[in-house]
Amino acid sequence: MLTWFEKRFVLTTKGAKDLLRGIFFTTLLNIALMLPAMVVFFFLYDYALPIFDILVSPQRGFVYYMSIGLVCMVITWFIAHIMYKVNYSTIYEESAKRRIGVAEKLRKLPLASFVSGEPLLPTGPGRHDEVLLSAVRKVCRQIVPPLFLMIMFNYVDRTNLSYAYLKPSFSERYNLTASAYGESSGFGCC
Repeated sequence: MLTWFEKRFVLTTKGAKDLLRGIFFTTLLNIALMLPAMVVFFFLYDYALPIFDILVSPQRGFVYYMSIGLVCMVITWFIAHIMYKVNYSTIYEESAKRRIGVAEKLRKLPLASFVSGEPLLPTGPGRHDEVLLSAVRKVCRQIVPPLFLMIMFNYVDRTNLSYAYLKPSFSERYNLTASAYGESSGFGCC
């Protein structure tokens, strides 16, 4: 897996390891950010239940939920701090190493190669075709599937709107005139 990251993102081994650590701590932070919502849910459940059932009283006090909230805040801050150090500090170090490496390679090149007009990269009759074919493959692999899904959801959305407009209760309930329907169904076509 490290070699894939090294090749895909042109990283050193240390950079690939730092990227994996960054992915891990980012995932951990996203999970930790769910903790306060869970605490609020349990708090509301514990204090809203007595409203509907008089015989039930809250099982835990307000101080308990406040202390749990503070613990969640400390855990989230700690994970965010580690994630920041792993993601941003190491990215700057890796970028600096890359820039220095490129500058050293350029320094070693003879100046005549820049003046003579000869290309530095290997070119030939098949080189441009390979680059074009690679670009087309990348577009087909990364852009066409999301675009297809967006067009499909747009079609389904407009179809659902047209079926709903055919029912008289829908038009009456939402006071949808013919011009408003035309604007709303045509909005996705642009």
